[in-house]
Amino acid sequence: MDLATDLGHALWPQFHQLVRDAAPQVAVEVGSRARSGNIYRDWLPDTCRYVGFDVHAGPNVDVVGDAHQLSSHLERDSVDVAWSISTFEHLAMPWVAAVELGHVMKLGGLVYVQSHQTWPVHDAPWDFWRFSKFGWDTLFHKYSGFEVIAAEMGEPASVRAHVQHPPTIGLEDQPAFLFSAVIARKIGESDL
Repeated sequence: MDLATDLGHALWPQFHQLVRDAAPQVAVEVGSRARSGNIYRDWLPDTCRYVGFDVHAGPNVDVVGDAHQLSSHLERDSVDVAWSISTFEHLAMPWVAAVELGHVMKLGGLVYVQSHQTWPVHDAPWDFWRFSKFGWDTLFHKYSGFEVIAAEMGEPASVRAHVQHPPTIGLEDQPAFLFSAVIARKIGESDL
């Protein structure tokens, strides 16, 4: 397998195409600070205004704030598209961030979130969660105001315990993936 045929990696360009087809006016990246030099905004149409949102000031950040209080920093129903890459595992309550995304998104707005499914602990002590493709439905559902368009896991991996005992024997033969991702659409207001 290579990245070109990886189902998880296919969601990011799929999201790009959906966004281009929608001709958005405002895009928000949650967790936009270019900590490792990665900037994910160059693919947006020229007519789209980009807002980088992060809990810390830094490169590629326009608004500093907590994702759990996104609607305190951005106008309600003002965002056409939003994405977050390698940030949701660092949120204390990602379900609150999902509802907050719903508050600032316009009806029909698109969201892409990518986070880790299997990954070493990083940015400790601010590393809280791991997500499988099955978990995204628990964050982006009709009660949070969304529907999932697609969810996948990507980059197959192996997990091997340093100590072998009955529960860990053969663990490296079980499916594991380095990340999972979701594309969701806002379909209504949240009841949460």
